[in-house]
Amino acid sequence: MARDQEIQGIFEIADDSLQGVLGYHFYVRAIYVSADPNKLKAQLPTISGVESFRLTFSWGRYYRKEDLINTFLPPFFELYQSRISLTAIISIFDDLLDNFVAKLKSKGYPQRLKGKGLGDRSCYKDRIEWAFDESQKCEIGDMKAIARLPKTFGIIDEARNLRNLIIHHHGIFDEQYERDRIDSKGIEKVTHPDYEKFKDTGKPISIIINDEDIINFSSAHIEVLHILHNQIQKEYFGHCEPYNYARESKAIGWHYAFWGNAKIDDIKETVRKQSYLKI
Repeated sequence: MARDQEIQGIFEIADDSLQGVLGYHFYVRAIYVSADPNKLKAQLPTISGVESFRLTFSWGRYYRKEDLINTFLPPFFELYQSRISLTAIISIFDDLLDNFVAKLKSKGYPQRLKGKGLGDRSCYKDRIEWAFDESQKCEIGDMKAIARLPKTFGIIDEARNLRNLIIHHHGIFDEQYERDRIDSKGIEKVTHPDYEKFKDTGKPISIIINDEDIINFSSAHIEVLHILHNQIQKEYFGHCEPYNYARESKAIGWHYAFWGNAKIDDIKETVRKQSYLKI
């Protein structure tokens, strides 16, 4: 039987978007390493020749360009950019799981998530546990990837946990980091090495993640995405052939990863030099 095209469409949007985050991470990192600080300073905002920027529609704020540049001196750019990339990865994957559950329900396959009725809305944590249960049933595709699902989902839950602290607690560890883990016998717990510093001292300890961490977080989410998609297509739509880039003749399309199926020439033609938002 053929794959369900709507499910495949949800999968491909997420797959391309996750690869887009990784490509953007590489690109911005390369720009940073190659940048001339003097040329960079000239490109930072000024208002009427003064070092300031618009903060709200009413307020401007003074700043020193040099201070901003120095804030991102090594290793701080890598650490902050890694936080930005992590939050993007989580947003894409969370949306993917929500869309899978909703689409399956619309096709007559409501899913029972932890603490919820069939097909009811749930929190991201519950959707991860649902995805773990579904993925473990998979028997097609990359067998090594399937075997490491307990570890991979541990990385995914760690990413969710860190993202919550980044967004809600300024990237500082607190007790919620330990309390908010998924409590599942099947999912291996991953603990950030600096959490112990917080437990031992009680001092504000910042979450530190780097480029290598982002590659690993990205790998975990993309790997699970493929396993889950293969399993859904097999279990609910009878398609037993795993998704394969070569077989699909699908090269990396960076334009598609960033802009979807919009035509690049159309985007170029409609680029605006000013914001369309008017106050």
